Amino acid sequence: MDILYDIVKGMVYLHDMKKILHRDLKSSNVLIGDKLEVKLCDFGLSGQKKKRCKKSKNRIGTYQWMAPEVIRNEKID
Repeated sequence: MDILYDIVKGMVYLHDMKKILHRDLKSSNVLIGDKLEVKLCDFGLSGQKKKRCKKSKNRIGTYQWMAPEVIRNEKID
């Protein structure tokens, strides 16, 4: 649960403080150190958070890990 909590804290920090959407969060993009410190990595597909939600023209990320609304080409929020 501590590792999951750290991942959530990292995503909240990226989304709220830095206005960055990771868009490819998956287990291979989470690094865990010797003391169980968690780091998020691989920002190759990340983008800047916009004020308005719109339909995405591109499906970004790894298909098996995509949110259902991205696969269905719905609004992303």
